[in-house]
Amino acid sequence: MSRSVARVAGLASAGLVLAGLVLVNLVVAGDAHAEVPTETPAVTLLSSGRGSKTKLRFTPQKGTKQSLKMVSGQELTMSVAGNTMPQQRLPDIVTIMDLEISSVDQQRRFVQAFELTSTEALAAPGIPEPLVTQMNESLRGFNALRGTLTISSLGRLIKTDLTMPNVDAALRGALDNLRQNMHRLVVPLPEEAVGIGARWRVKVNLSTMGMPIAQETTYTLVGRRGDKLNLKTQVAQTIGAGPVQFPNLPPGFAVRTKPSSSTGAGEVTVDLNRAVMTGTVDANINVAMEMENAGQTQPMTMAIQMKLTVSESAPAAAAR
Repeated sequence: MSRSVARVAGLASAGLVLAGLVLVNLVVAGDAHAEVPTETPAVTLLSSGRGSKTKLRFTPQKGTKQSLKMVSGQELTMSVAGNTMPQQRLPDIVTIMDLEISSVDQQRRFVQAFELTSTEALAAPGIPEPLVTQMNESLRGFNALRGTLTISSLGRLIKTDLTMPNVDAALRGALDNLRQNMHRLVVPLPEEAVGIGARWRVKVNLSTMGMPIAQETTYTLVGRRGDKLNLKTQVAQTIGAGPVQFPNLPPGFAVRTKPSSSTGAGEVTVDLNRAVMTGTVDANINVAMEMENAGQTQPMTMAIQMKLTVSESAPAAAAR
């Protein structure tokens, strides 16, 4: 493999370390204080379920606090120009996030303030120590991240406002990736009344490093105890063809995606008094690309097996 191709492969691999549920890092214009636009998802009720039916609505109270622990683990397999590299386990990323409902208006829209208090890559057998050290150096800037999410009673994310010190392009991409992960922590609810067994589909279009991604998530209400909902999820993502805007791409290189798809599934719990879900989601992510340099085109594929676990972390501290 040529040195330049290996460098691009390294960039792609490094980007996927912080990918979360998005395929690769996202790149944003790096203001220290930025209001990030959020696309409204399309929610379609597929089945209203059985038995007694009620309308699901988020009803958190001002001052409600929550602390979450998010653990993301990934295994990566990559092929460049027909050369397949051995599967690599990447360090688990552990993030602690404090949240607080800072306001609720008359239309039951509420503002969820959040602050990252800790982000760490964990050492483990088989993972090179220099990789863990390098990741922790990059992740250090995340601990300054704070912001607000404005959410409707139906779980529609209306606005995301982030505050973070200036960082380099690669870390800004990971920052916006985290913003989209925050989007996924809030489950959009159907407008109609539903009972156990209800199913609804949520469609949203994303943009990752310039690449168009269509995401479809299907939720099934499998149980309910008071305001706590138990849901099963099925996720499908389709990535379209287009240029990839890798940060720090070597001169003369161009990277384009080829149409590819990814899937995921999980079981989560939603507390209507808190908004942010807990649970586990597994994903099988596939990305196909073409790299062009000096008129030569070489194929590249990446397959990532990923598990994201979100759980309560006590004690919760106020998000400042």
